Amino acid sequence: MSHYHLAPCLFRRMSLGFVLVLLTARLFAAENALSNPELKVSGNPEVLPSWRLNPKELSITSETKGLPKEIEVAVEVMIGEVQKNDGALSQTIYRKKTDPEKWELSGWFKSEENRAGYIQVKLYDKDSELERINFDYSPTNWEKFSKTIDASRATKIIVLCRWRHYERYEGSKVWFGGLVLKPVK
Repeated sequence: MSHYHLAPCLFRRMSLGFVLVLLTARLFAAENALSNPELKVSGNPEVLPSWRLNPKELSITSETKGLPKEIEVAVEVMIGEVQKNDGALSQTIYRKKTDPEKWELSGWFKSEENRAGYIQVKLYDKDSELERINFDYSPTNWEKFSKTIDASRATKIIVLCRWRHYERYEGSKVWFGGLVLKPVK
């Protein structure tokens, strides 16, 4: 057997191995389905890339001090005046049929006033809402939250960091950080 025949075979094996390493690295890097999970505010103080703010005129900033050691940045929301609906930072994740059915959402939150903030997940099949899943309300000290969600019927998963627009919370602050939405394998 000639050494000329071994070279292409060896090259194909090395190329296939390299591609597998890249795909594996990409799979692990894409473990968190959320974009900008740190909730970093950039540019204009009211711009939070990849997240939708409602109502839009609220004051939000990045916070880097006094955080749990597990997170480096959190978003701070100043709760505005009383409104009909609760406020929200939201992000939509489109689920493929090949994606796992179960997902875990975790992160950190706290508020100046007990129970001012909360986490909510909405599951949709196209434009029809299937289910709303509420997490616990925020305490006055940093607390980690985590919940597994069955998204088997959903084509969209909407993650919402929410705050209550009640008179007693007006002018107080709520913080969210270190959000992770990942498939459960």
